[in-house]
Amino acid sequence: DPVVIHGGGPFTFIYSKTQAKDPMELVRLIDANWDDSRESIKKKYFELWFGGNTPLLAIAQNAGNKYKDDIDLAVEVFTQELSQELAIPLPTPRLEAHPSPLDFGTVEQNANKNMLLQVINTSRGYVCGSVRVHADGWLKLNTARFAVDPKTKTGSVAVTVDGSKLAAGMNRCQVVFEPHPSTSAKPVSVDITVMRRFPYQHWLLESSGFAFVLGLP
Repeated sequence: DPVVIHGGGPFTFIYSKTQAKDPMELVRLIDANWDDSRESIKKKYFELWFGGNTPLLAIAQNAGNKYKDDIDLAVEVFTQELSQELAIPLPTPRLEAHPSPLDFGTVEQNANKNMLLQVINTSRGYVCGSVRVHADGWLKLNTARFAVDPKTKTGSVAVTVDGSKLAAGMNRCQVVFEPHPSTSAKPVSVDITVMRRFPYQHWLLESSGFAFVLGLP
C-alpha cells in the first residue's frame, strides 16, 4: 500500500515510490505515474489523501465513481478537473490519424481489401471515444470504439473495403474519430478513396491480355 500521510504530508505512488508534496505537484506527476494513478483511483488512495469534505476530494470521488468501467478515462478526467481547480495549465489530448488521407487504390468487384488506421495522441493524457463511417455498406470498421494508450500514445482501427458493394468509378467517404467529451480532445476525420473499374475497363484488360497471348498487335 502507498504511504499516505494525512494533514498535509506527501502522497507516495505505490509502484514508483515518487512523492508529491502537495496537490499542485501531484497533478504534474500523474502522467509519468499512470499505472500508479489507475490504482490510486480504483483503491481510492487519492480520496484518502485529500480527506475531509473538500473540492479536491469531490473531484477524485466523481471521477472514480462516474468512470469506474474505464479507469484510464477516470484518471484523465481526474487530472483535468484537478488542474482546473488548482489553476494549473495542462495540455489536453490532441488526436491525429495516419495515414490521412487513406487511398485503397483499385479494388475488384469480388474482392476485399484491409488496411489499418492509426490514431495518435500528440499531446499528454488518454483519449477514447467512438469511430464511425458513412459509406453505403462498402467500408467496414472492426470496432465502433477506439482508445489511445496513455503510455504509447497510439491506437488503431482496422478498415475493410467490400468490393461487391462498391459503385463503379471512384468511391469516397470519411472515417470520423469522435473523442469522449470528457477528454476535451477534438474530433479528427480521415478521407477514404477507393476505385472500382467500370465494366468496359475489365473487357479492355481481358481483350488486351487475349491479344497478347495470341501475339496479335
